[in-house]
Amino acid sequence: MYFRWKIILPFLVLFGMVVGVASFLVDVIPAGNLTKSRMDWYRHDQIPLFVKRYHRLPASLQECSMLLKDRGQIFQDEWSREIIYRVTGTDTVELLSDGRDGKPGGTGKDADICLRFRVEINR
Repeated sequence: MYFRWKIILPFLVLFGMVVGVASFLVDVIPAGNLTKSRMDWYRHDQIPLFVKRYHRLPASLQECSMLLKDRGQIFQDEWSREIIYRVTGTDTVELLSDGRDGKPGGTGKDADICLRFRVEINR
């Protein structure tokens, strides 16, 4: 029995260290950066895939994910508020978050996060 613990114990210690470091890193990444990453994912993956398949911009982020059969997605920023999706013009999209304070404007961690980009639509 002692021999088994001698083999298993180092793996348990290593596993505990990995879990501890991973949970520490999750708390270190600023919420604004996580929100920007989520918006970039919509910009570079979800919205272009939708446009390629349906030859139009989605009416909402929910429509984008529903029609792509990706219903498990969350449409919120890291402060649990919905990411605002707007289509301006015929091919420009805005993704907005009002930041930590949830109010338009602000500075520092309360600053709004806005991602504006054009999408090529081949009809």
